[in-house]
Amino acid sequence: MEESVEQAQRRDEMLRMYHALKEALHIIGDISTTTISAPMPPPVNDGWLQKDTSPTTQHRPQLWLRLPVAPAPCPGHPQQKASCCPRSPHYNPPS
Repeated sequence: MEESVEQAQRRDEMLRMYHALKEALHIIGDISTTTISAPMPPPVNDGWLQKDTSPTTQHRPQLWLRLPVAPAPCPGHPQQKASCCPRSPHYNPPS
């Protein structure tokens, strides 16, 4: 009994799938044997932290808004402040 064309194509496709899956399982096995896992550290005791009981955080001061911002260095002269350079938005022309 001869194999039909469709049966031969199906057999070839099944063999390709079998070999591809076999190779994929081999790669997964290689990865899982070379992967080192470490146990999770113990939980952190955060009992000393104060719990936030306020219903909203809108009334908290924003620290980053109150910090002074130093001017960026001059693009052409990194040792000097940006106010020395005409290309800088902080340029103060001499009077």
